[in-house]
Amino acid sequence: MKRHSFKYMAMALLAGLAMTACSPEDYEGADENGLPTIEGLDCTVSVDQTTNEVSMSVGQLPTGCYPVWFIDTNMDGTPDFYSTLTNLTKIYSTRGTYSAELHVANRNGFSRAGLRKQFQVDNDLLDPTIITRLVGKEWRIDHAQPAHMACGQPGTDGTNWWRAAADEKADMGLYDDRITFTAEGGYTYNPGEGGTVFVNTGSGLFNEFNTNNGSDYMAQVQTQQSTYKVVMDGEQKFLVLADKTLFPYLSTADQYEHPRFRIEDLTSRKMVLVYDNGSIAWHFILTSTDDVVTTPTFSGYKYDSNCNMWKSMHYTNDFFYANGNDWTTNPNPIGFADNGSGSYTITLPDASSQLWQAQVKFFTDMTSNAATRYDFSLKIEASKDVKGATIKLVNHDDANNYFFEDHVDLAGGDEVVFYKDNLKGIDMANVDLVLDFGGNPAGTTVRVSDVVFKEHDCDDGAGHPAPPPTEDNTPYAYDTPNNLWKTVDATDCEMFFNYTDGSWAPYAEHQGFKHEGNVYTLTFPQPTVLQWQNQVAFFTPLSCAKGDTFDFGCVMAPNVDLTNVTIKLVKHGKDNDGIFFFAKQVNLTGGEDNVIKFPAQVAPDDMESIDLYLDFGGNPANTEVIVKDIVLKKTE
Repeated sequence: MKRHSFKYMAMALLAGLAMTACSPEDYEGADENGLPTIEGLDCTVSVDQTTNEVSMSVGQLPTGCYPVWFIDTNMDGTPDFYSTLTNLTKIYSTRGTYSAELHVANRNGFSRAGLRKQFQVDNDLLDPTIITRLVGKEWRIDHAQPAHMACGQPGTDGTNWWRAAADEKADMGLYDDRITFTAEGGYTYNPGEGGTVFVNTGSGLFNEFNTNNGSDYMAQVQTQQSTYKVVMDGEQKFLVLADKTLFPYLSTADQYEHPRFRIEDLTSRKMVLVYDNGSIAWHFILTSTDDVVTTPTFSGYKYDSNCNMWKSMHYTNDFFYANGNDWTTNPNPIGFADNGSGSYTITLPDASSQLWQAQVKFFTDMTSNAATRYDFSLKIEASKDVKGATIKLVNHDDANNYFFEDHVDLAGGDEVVFYKDNLKGIDMANVDLVLDFGGNPAGTTVRVSDVVFKEHDCDDGAGHPAPPPTEDNTPYAYDTPNNLWKTVDATDCEMFFNYTDGSWAPYAEHQGFKHEGNVYTLTFPQPTVLQWQNQVAFFTPLSCAKGDTFDFGCVMAPNVDLTNVTIKLVKHGKDNDGIFFFAKQVNLTGGEDNVIKFPAQVAPDDMESIDLYLDFGGNPANTEVIVKDIVLKKTE
């Protein structure tokens, strides 16, 4: 097959050349004895791996001869392109091994033998949309994002050693820097109004500005015009700047001398770059959006302050670790390390599936009293996603007497600052901190740091968080075509009930349940004590795909105040307790319509059917709750 293709192509080429290059007066016919040979000839094939341009050339040819290139452009070994140029260039879009075969021809025909060269194209040609996303906009460090600057082990995304919190470097002349790109390969660095670039203290760069106190510093620089290119290296894309080109942060001398950033993510609004020199990887998040002035986020109270009672307290630990509906003890214990200065590392080698199945307790000698108001904060970061982690500050002698019991979603690798300001005082002889990571994946590591418990009036210099913005208390519209829950209200779906006393013994008298249209009336004649002792669950026919995003809302009207009411939207099935949209707790005011809204909740997995669990554990006797106008709709 290959021989025939070559033959027919050669014959067609020869015919075309014979008809166009010779006149009847001087052409007397082909002489087979006069066919040229390639003996003594050589050709060169070179590849520019940054542009995928292949150059082919041949040296001096015998008089009356010209080259004929037979080129394979589809990696099947069959020539599908030819040329008679002495010097030929061609762009290849797909990486792979190709061949070019040189023959020589004269008026008598082609050389029987050819000179074959193989060459390798290492990378696919860059998608031109990459350049389109870069140009025509101003890029800046996205200071509002955690890890907008970070560093980590080489070969990683550069976030596992240190991560900047939002606005952490606001005083370092970094956030007003701007960089721009042109379609022609131009790059401009503008140091902003401050006229400075931020420099790592160990880089050795711009040393005349080094404060020599071990801290990074700002160096005065001018706007710089330079060049850039985007290249492929295997599957990875790189932004390569010209040598000695400025960037908002100069992490090392290598970065400045030879700036080459791996592109982790690039859209028209977001760019994530990693500079990795083999010793350290630096991570940068940039954005092309307008820089909107935001209220500085509260980063917690100060651990080292004399106001902090946690700093001087003594504690012992207790742990509980199980998995599954039967609460089977996990084979490996929870790992715990006190790193000093209010920092702790918790390792969870095995998975757990339910709330309270991965408990870490601090039994402290701290005390509190009802006459004093208090503040609390800590920082917490998990290596993997843990939804609904529990943070509870509680009386050692009474689990139902606590300052707060909150649930937070931990996104793997993101630090969460958790705080409570101006807490009403409670008389406690011993204040305990209970953390629970029930539902954790196996191999999760949690770092807890900067734990602070202090009197509200004791000034530690951190100030206090700004009041939260006024919540939109308008319920989601119920009667709309996009409300999926209307199909549930239109029928009587399968229900689940669980109703037990404080010792988990089932009550003989069941909860009351009444369904009329979009209104559900629940009555609880007997009191309960603990969470999950008063469950009402809807087993719905609704389904979703992993990644689907929904808004959930409802209105709850109890006849008495209720605290820590649990609302959980979860995948159906007894083994799926840890696969849920959310598991949140709310406080309800008696005698009022309480509007519940949880926008933009993301499905962690495909769900063939979705369950809604409500739990009123801790209710007093003769409680009635009306639940109405339930809404589940795709987020717009």
